Amino acid sequence: MHRFHNFFSNQTTILACYLLLAVVTYLQFVSIGASSYNSFIIFREGFPHLIQHQNLHVEYPTLYYDLFLYHPAFTVFFLPFSYPPVEIGLGLWLVFSAWFIFWAIKKLPITDEQKIFMWWFCFIEVNTSLHNVQTNTTVAGLCLLTFACLERRHWFWAAMCAALLFCIKGYGVIVAAMFLFYPQKQKTIGYFILCLAVLSLLPLPFVGLSRWLEIYQEWYVCLQTDRKINIGLSLMGVLDLIFPNKVNILSIQLFGIMALGITILRFWLGELYQNIKNRVYLLAYLLVWVIVFNHAAESASYIIAIVGVSLWYAFSERTLADRILVVFVFFFSVLAPFDLYPSSWRAHFFVPFRIKAVGCIFVWLTLQFYLLKKQKI
Repeated sequence: MHRFHNFFSNQTTILACYLLLAVVTYLQFVSIGASSYNSFIIFREGFPHLIQHQNLHVEYPTLYYDLFLYHPAFTVFFLPFSYPPVEIGLGLWLVFSAWFIFWAIKKLPITDEQKIFMWWFCFIEVNTSLHNVQTNTTVAGLCLLTFACLERRHWFWAAMCAALLFCIKGYGVIVAAMFLFYPQKQKTIGYFILCLAVLSLLPLPFVGLSRWLEIYQEWYVCLQTDRKINIGLSLMGVLDLIFPNKVNILSIQLFGIMALGITILRFWLGELYQNIKNRVYLLAYLLVWVIVFNHAAESASYIIAIVGVSLWYAFSERTLADRILVVFVFFFSVLAPFDLYPSSWRAHFFVPFRIKAVGCIFVWLTLQFYLLKKQKI
């Protein structure tokens, strides 16, 4: 048993499992065909559309379904995966995604025991994210790296990570709120503005100034017109089950913003930032909050919230209530999409009752209560 424990606590073993997960996922995609990795095709086609002076943010039904909603600079970020042949690029993207979240956890200023718990707790959710071929593992990893850089006083790299987050998925920049609780906050914010400006210029050499300006106008129009109503895996979705057709999305999100603002103010006035456990809890709060209050949250997004849950539990007191809650999250959020449960359960219980969101909502409430009641140490 001791040898078994040592084997699965070895970082090389864990990394090998993450990379094997990416390889297996890749083989599944290749056997099914391009329709199974539509999101990758959307990302991949961004750069060809950029250099051909085509609108990035309109439909191309002959190539893929849905829209490219990302920052124009993302097309340049993705070039290492869009330049090779499609199946090679797909394999590289999956391997990178699995490796990156592993590496981001490795860089956290926490104990090896806490890292091992996070790696294994998030492992199945990483699998879910990889099968959706999206950017969520990268977003979660960059959130962790922002925090790791802040803890190590690497102000420029913390700012760069936050700027990259904005350019990949805008809501990921919420982690920049952590800047307020470290020395040199003004310098870090200045670095962030500089990094964001430089990253925004990346498409310029490929298209010229006039087209560069047009690209950002087209992106803005796209964001303004994208108004899909989806309250599925969010607090709004769960409340809609309790109060059918009575949930106002904007009102709930305004409530969430007020709760966030009060929490940050309490964190500042109470000087809770002087303790690393409190800083970790605030990061966990932000990672869970940004998903449960996101009206567009879907199963693929939940790697971000699950990383937040794992951070919370890694630093928790491990009370009976904490243990029950983390087990609930594991069995009813992490394992919700899997064949562990009969398909009828998934179709008639997990999906319609938005069970995947419920555990994360309770973790958010737990963190909310802790951060509001916590006294300075």
